[in-house]
Amino acid sequence: MTTTGRPPNLDIDLLDTEHCKVRLACECCQGRSDLAALTCHTPLGVLCVTLCGKCATAGKRPRWSGPRGADRITQHCLHLGIDRTTMRTLLSQQHHLGVPELWFY
Repeated sequence: MTTTGRPPNLDIDLLDTEHCKVRLACECCQGRSDLAALTCHTPLGVLCVTLCGKCATAGKRPRWSGPRGADRITQHCLHLGIDRTTMRTLLSQQHHLGVPELWFY
């Protein structure tokens, strides 16, 4: 992956979902209505997920393997126009993101 040339100290919102694709179904319950792209953070980085309103309100999050989660973090980096190194730097600056934490199995 190539870097975008933006220095990592810029104010980049890791939780921005403006360019994130809303998938066809909720990634927890497979429901197909009231869907939105939301962010979660992991020890490895921030990623976007598609959840229905019911699962989002209940605090449910998908369960993925480590490699699948890492792929989704990389996808979210692309949505933000940054690379994984920049995300790691920004995460070290932004300790409290205020979004649910997702753990991989």
